[in-house]
Amino acid sequence: MKPVVLTFNGHRLTAPSSGDFIFRHGTTSISGTTYKTVQIGSQEWLAENLQLDDGGTGIYTGQSAPYTSEHFYTWEAMTRISNLLGDGWHVPSKTEFETMVNAVGGASSAAKILKSTYGWFEGNGTDNHGFNAIPAGWWDSGTFRGAALSAWFCSTTSDESDIDYAYVLFLRSWDDTIMYLDKKSVTAHSIRLVRSV
Repeated sequence: MKPVVLTFNGHRLTAPSSGDFIFRHGTTSISGTTYKTVQIGSQEWLAENLQLDDGGTGIYTGQSAPYTSEHFYTWEAMTRISNLLGDGWHVPSKTEFETMVNAVGGASSAAKILKSTYGWFEGNGTDNHGFNAIPAGWWDSGTFRGAALSAWFCSTTSDESDIDYAYVLFLRSWDDTIMYLDKKSVTAHSIRLVRSV
């Protein structure tokens, strides 16, 4: 089922008491696991991080509570599991992340709108569009880093000037700005899948 965003005369409806946007989550099943989805503009996104493990290398779990079950994917693992996805779901490109960020108001304020309303060390978000970016951090050289401080999401876009780097969508606790940092492909990050609606 695809999500339905409630609108009137082309504008998203808001709840009178809080001013928050009203949205309705859909669901999708990927390799036997059901995920919430949400529509943002012309895209449908997972509203939670992918938790797919094919038993191969480059997928890490074991972050500290409350993220003990979170999965973090290296570039190699992300590429490999992409073959297991169906129904139009795929790991986003940097351009697809930019489309979503622009749909919620642009890079200078999007982090506040996309962050979850809980869990951030400082600067919880408003989650107006239901993306629910949680601060699970990332994995780097055998160590989990940045829980409660940051969220990092894989993209399929390599850095043209250095193939050892790839772009990730980066949100941090102390800032409302979206950043597209290029991290070494041997690090591991969360994944949010996307498809067109």
